[in-house]
Formats: sequence, structure tokens, C-alpha cells
Amino acid sequence: MTETREYLMGALDVLRDQLQAQSPALSDSEISARVEGVRTQLADLIEQQAFLLIEQWREENPGQEPEFEDQRRLQTRARMIANDILSHQLQESALSADPDPQPQEETPLWVQPEPGRAVAQWLHEDLWLEASRDSDRLAEDLWGEKSPAWVVRAASLIEARTLDGMVLPQQPGDRAAREVEAAVDADLAKRTNS
Repeated sequence: MTETREYLMGALDVLRDQLQAQSPALSDSEISARVEGVRTQLADLIEQQAFLLIEQWREENPGQEPEFEDQRRLQTRARMIANDILSHQLQESALSADPDPQPQEETPLWVQPEPGRAVAQWLHEDLWLEASRDSDRLAEDLWGEKSPAWVVRAASLIEARTLDGMVLPQQPGDRAAREVEAAVDADLAKRTNS
């Protein structure tokens, strides 16, 4: 699982490295904001790939539904495909980028949240944090069966809880896990109904 998780971080690492090399004037928060945007794009791409792979599996196995292990295998494959696609797109954009771009006025996508307010900002102001690898891993371990978009949101909220010094979920169904689940479900419902 760890090797797969490290592999999946490839596209985001490519982007972070590109931004640091090409734009040394960008602050860490600006780089993090751009990476977070790509993280959401990656989650959506994973979800699309997973849907396609599950449909393909159903066509190859008429009248059957994929079991849990089949779904996990297909989800992992979808992540790898999405990561490869996005990594390739990022490398292509780096190669075709103007070697001497004109500086543009940047509008930060988010401001670094204040410790003690990160969860409130995540819940009420749509201020997401870039999840650390530990937060990503924890969300994946607890909710790997959920959609990629759901897991990305959960990892961001876990990162906010970490920043605020709150209790982190340790196992499915514990109090912190239920709080994260409720908040992520509410966030997705809000976005669906908008």
C-alpha cells in the first residue's frame, strides 16, 4: 500500500517541483494553492477512470457486480492511470511553457489558515489545506472504499484537524472518524446541490 501511495503522489510532486524550479518567486502558500487545485483535478480524474474501469469489468463479467477486492484493484488501477495521465500533461505543459514568462498578478487561491481556526475555515469558508502524506495515508486507510473526491476532502480535513491540535480518527467508526465523515458528506452534498 505504501509503494502504491508513493507512486500516486507523482503528479503532485512533478507540479510542485516544476513550480519551485520555474517560479522561485512564488511563496510556499502560492505553490500549495496550485498543487491543491491539481489535487482536486487528480481526484476527479481518478473518479472518472474508476467509473470506466468498473463499467469495463461489468461488460467482461455480465450479470455480476465487482466484489470488494475487485473494486480495490480497479480503484488502484484507476489511480495509477489518472496519475500517469496528469503527470504526462504536467510534463507536456512544462516543455511547452514559455522559457521567460512575463510576471502576472497572482491572486492567491487561499490563505494559510490560523492554527485553532483551520477546521472552522474548512467547514464554513471552503478553505482547504494541502494534505500531508500522513493525512493522505490516514484518509486512504480509513476510507479507501469511498470515491477519490471524498478521500481527498477527508485528507484535507484531517490536515486541518492536525493543525488545530484536534483528535484524529484512528479507526472507522470512532468519534473523530464520524465527525470527519459527517463534514465531508455535508460538503459534498452542498456542492452537489449548488
